[in-house]
Amino acid sequence: MHLRPTVLLVGAALTLGCLSACGPGSDAAGGGVSGVGGTGAVAGTAGTVYGTPLAQADVVSVADIIANPDRYDGKPVRVEGTVTDVCSKRGCWIRLGSDAVTDTVLFKVNDGVMVFPMSARGQHALADGTAHKVVLTLEQTRERLKHEAEEAGRPFDPATVTAAAVTVRLDGIGATLR
Repeated sequence: MHLRPTVLLVGAALTLGCLSACGPGSDAAGGGVSGVGGTGAVAGTAGTVYGTPLAQADVVSVADIIANPDRYDGKPVRVEGTVTDVCSKRGCWIRLGSDAVTDTVLFKVNDGVMVFPMSARGQHALADGTAHKVVLTLEQTRERLKHEAEEAGRPFDPATVTAAAVTVRLDGIGATLR
């Protein structure tokens, strides 16, 4: 299988596929949160806000981050998309779909700082945080893809992965879902 470079907006441990089932060892750098019920969520007319969204309003496309990871490394970004998946263990990440069918990004926060509900699937999201380019080894790429396949309940053959992935994670500080 030819592995297209993907963008993963995730915390440091999720770079390896959230191998610890999104437990305490999977925390990524996060931000302060105001919210209710320990979820870091505040409902409003513009949607439900998790954490603290950035003041900037410029949206970077998922496709642009995938094509130019060096341009965004270490910089604050805002990404927009439809929530296609949510961490079922702790609600500590969401996957956002882009304008291209195969392009998705993962947005990861510290466990418990923001808790995204499973009902977030299908909602529109604006997600803010700091992007970091991460170059995975071939073995790390296989482990991440294996973990994703296991969580999705689909078969996985590591021999089909022949190239290492370059990813971009987003250390999340805030998101708005509507």
